[in-house]
Amino acid sequence: MEAGPSYKEDDESWLEVSPDDVDALLAERSGRSAGMESSETGPTVEEMTEGDERGQALSDLAKKVESFVGGKGNVDGATFAE
Repeated sequence: MEAGPSYKEDDESWLEVSPDDVDALLAERSGRSAGMESSETGPTVEEMTEGDERGQALSDLAKKVESFVGGKGNVDGATFAE
């Protein structure tokens, strides 16, 4: 397709995001107000517990994946020690 005289390039200004804009978006998505600094108030006990549970679940998953990848297999598929 050839560009005619009325062809105008797409505006790419939406691609330009400042670090402050990113911080504001992250704060908005995490439920904090955009002006609140993380040093002003720490996470609640519930948030810390939920984070610990998620961290443990991710750690368990990583161990299982590592075990699977490092495991043995044959033509029929993976073999397990169980």
